[in-house]
Amino acid sequence: MLDFVLQNFQYRYVSVHDYLSMYDNPKSRMIDLMLPSMVDYDFWIAKGRATPTSLASQVDVMEAISVATGGRVHAFVPFDPLKQVALELDKGNADPFKLVAEAIETRGCVGVKLYPPMGFAAYGNTSLPSGFWNRKWLPSWVNDPETGKRLDDAMLKMLRWCETNEVPVMAHTGISNGPSDDFQQLAGAQYWSKALDKVPGLRVSFGHFGDSSLGSEDSTGSAHALGFMALMGDGPQAKGRHAFADAGYFVEGISQQPRLLAALRDLYEVTTAGQASLSTRFMYGTDWEMTLAEGNVIDTYLDRFVELFKEMQKRPAVLSQGLSRLDDRFFGLNAATWIGLRRGERARSRLDAFYAKHKVSTPDWMTKLDKV
Repeated sequence: MLDFVLQNFQYRYVSVHDYLSMYDNPKSRMIDLMLPSMVDYDFWIAKGRATPTSLASQVDVMEAISVATGGRVHAFVPFDPLKQVALELDKGNADPFKLVAEAIETRGCVGVKLYPPMGFAAYGNTSLPSGFWNRKWLPSWVNDPETGKRLDDAMLKMLRWCETNEVPVMAHTGISNGPSDDFQQLAGAQYWSKALDKVPGLRVSFGHFGDSSLGSEDSTGSAHALGFMALMGDGPQAKGRHAFADAGYFVEGISQQPRLLAALRDLYEVTTAGQASLSTRFMYGTDWEMTLAEGNVIDTYLDRFVELFKEMQKRPAVLSQGLSRLDDRFFGLNAATWIGLRRGERARSRLDAFYAKHKVSTPDWMTKLDKV
């Protein structure tokens, strides 16, 4: 816990250094590209009061870190639909949509971070019961019959922009870390199904795969994962054709490796009609700063996943599917596909322009990817 608390008092460039140096092991896999996420809780836990370091300043910092690390670090910038609603109602002066667009188009950020368990659904807020936002920790004006529609309108504006511009979205989908139990439920797959009905080509990652307890004795994690897998469509016009998931904060499972191996094996073997194979959609992740509170588990987090996927690739059911390079897909290639980092793709073009502007040499990750 002391490590966790101290890390929260570090400058961000120190955190970046600590993370990269922790996994700087030439004998194993190394971190080619680090993708940290920023969050925006201003209205959900502080009634609109901004943090001492504004989000605009945080974008400045992350831009500088992207340049200083030679393109080894690129951030996800947060979007809060309630802050967008506040702007339109003259209840706030920050423009979150403008911040996101500028950060991604010219400042080196690669995608958008969403945190639904704070109190909003990806889509379907209009279906929530009357008085749902009547909470003592929220501004009184949020308790309005039109709030659900306003949140849906703000979300649809952002998600459609992301779909059109091929901008990836990282979403917290664990039923966790919200200010109340019913707010936490808003991270669930049913709301993402409604969102993908509206934006079927959205590049979205279901953070924590719905439940980071996958592989524990409780079967809840697998049930949530199956719910999100059902949204990963296969085919050029399929709903969820660019939907992915990550293994961030899988500390319970990685400490009980046999159970996690069994749970993942079962999930990799499930592919129903019209659903993409998990081999092409599942990605490595850490949620590093949060996992510091778990002790030395995080020191070996990457190595344990390396071991896990060596075992996975030996499984007859996996071999029978012809899933070659399963580990390479999990540790990087799937993420490159989700974000759009190959030559000619929109995210790659934005980063090429960013590097040219700041005179950043071609990053190692780009050279490696271009050889694949």
